[in-house]
Amino acid sequence: MRFSRKEEIQKRRKDVFFAFYMEEMSVDLISYLTGYSCKTIEKDLEEIQKKEQVYYTELFNS
Repeated sequence: MRFSRKEEIQKRRKDVFFAFYMEEMSVDLISYLTGYSCKTIEKDLEEIQKKEQVYYTELFNS
């Protein structure tokens, strides 16, 4: 199964949200583990912060 670009970004952001907020990983560690740059992870966190409640809701309702 192949994901669209938008679906890939949404999945990555859910993973980043979980790693950063739930597992308390640093941006550097998330970057290392995912293979994305620190800049990408930081941008993801900026977008996540705008919709933080949505991510919590999705996390606990899935």
